[in-house]
Amino acid sequence: MAKMFGGTYTLDDLRKLTPPTTDAADKSEMSFSACLAAGAALGDLIDEIERLQRCKPTPEPESEPSRLTMTSGEMFDQLYSDFGRALLLKGKEALEADDSSDNWQNNDWQEQLNHQIKESVAKGDPVQIAMLCAFSWHHNWLVDLSEAESQSGLLMIPPASIQAIEPNLAIQDASNSYEKLERKVLAWTSNGDTGLSSLCMAYTAIGIECEPAHPLDLDDLQRCLLLLDAVPELRKGLSAMATVSPHWLSLTERWDEVEAKAIAELGWEFGKGFIKPIDAAKLSCRALQACLAKGDEVQAQLNKAADYEHCQYDQTA
Repeated sequence: MAKMFGGTYTLDDLRKLTPPTTDAADKSEMSFSACLAAGAALGDLIDEIERLQRCKPTPEPESEPSRLTMTSGEMFDQLYSDFGRALLLKGKEALEADDSSDNWQNNDWQEQLNHQIKESVAKGDPVQIAMLCAFSWHHNWLVDLSEAESQSGLLMIPPASIQAIEPNLAIQDASNSYEKLERKVLAWTSNGDTGLSSLCMAYTAIGIECEPAHPLDLDDLQRCLLLLDAVPELRKGLSAMATVSPHWLSLTERWDEVEAKAIAELGWEFGKGFIKPIDAAKLSCRALQACLAKGDEVQAQLNKAADYEHCQYDQTA
């Protein structure tokens, strides 16, 4: 519809304004009216177009795909993307805190870098280790931790006497490693978010007798993973937990799988735990419960065998 001077024109009205005629004056008046009507219609059309443009909905930003719908390859890409952001943030913080932030480009600090990497490995922060390894990658240097030990004075021994005392050094290194592990474990028991299952892991690792306890749910599993964050050396001896109980035997067989599924579903922040609410996990919860069910079966068989032996003993007594 087109409006002009309070009037309303339809398409039929515009057609009526241009009837065939032979009179020149009529043609002039008719043409003037038609121009006014066409101008008004065009103005209304422009107004309508502008109104529609203002009402055009703003496209919503695409949300990140849910981890539950991501493929294995997409989760792998997401893992490296998240780790890359954490690595960049760590590097920027280190450069801002260092007055000589451009010195990393020099070519005269390979031994110092190896020593720093060794210290970071002892602390167990994977992002810190990766940040330092990035400098080695930039300079095309090999990471040589044995050289770092030599420069730090741990192996500064005259060559002629090395063979004579080498066994003692091995015993001393093992003792020192155990003492460091024991200190880290005991520090975690004082300050960490502990539970029966994670305490069982910690005490078993340093040879302290305790009641067997295994993770019953993802909350317990989270505390065990936090222990492994705080004391990463325990991962090497995780298989030793298989001797604690049938449930731990079943868990150690599928530990990597359960851990990977839990982190894929809930995310993970180093030293803090799962990012999402634990109720959101489905696959990891089922995998954990499957391990516990298998442990229950093995434990039931052991109990049955023990009862049978007890009965046999009673009959012979």
